[in-house]
Amino acid sequence: MRVTRPCTTWPGAALRLGETVSAKVLAIREGGKRVALGLKQLRQSPWAEVALEPGRVVSGTVKRVLAFGAFIAVLPGVEGLVHNSQADLRGQRDLRAMLQPGEQVSVRVLELDGERERLSLSLRHEDGRPIERDEAESVQHFAQLSSTPPPRGSRLELRRLLDQALRANDDPQTRAG
Repeated sequence: MRVTRPCTTWPGAALRLGETVSAKVLAIREGGKRVALGLKQLRQSPWAEVALEPGRVVSGTVKRVLAFGAFIAVLPGVEGLVHNSQADLRGQRDLRAMLQPGEQVSVRVLELDGERERLSLSLRHEDGRPIERDEAESVQHFAQLSSTPPPRGSRLELRRLLDQALRANDDPQTRAG
């Protein structure tokens, strides 16, 4: 039986003896003596709802680092590839010297192909500058701040403070001189 649930490395971690599960029969082998079952085939793919627009900087966790690039999990069940050509290698041959599994990084979305379940990522901005590791959190925080309306009356308070400062500047008694 192949069991694939996020963060599960072997079936014993996902299932308990005597547990009732729904599964899809994937194959019957050796005259019916061996049956391959699949659990994830009954669930909707996490890729079906992914909405990551190209250019967006998101946070992710390094899953695997190979000679050609690194796989980064950006959402549960959704991993993308940062190819070596999309990183500032700083004299290194590949990303294995720079990234470790479990490490948090910020990446830029290059392309999303939900049908083929492929996500291309980059460790660089469009202009070639490297993306800082915590940049996605900063971008997210700024977006939250900019979408939050200012507190009621804050414009009036700012205007009052500016007027007060300008009057003080125009008052000959408050000027140093």
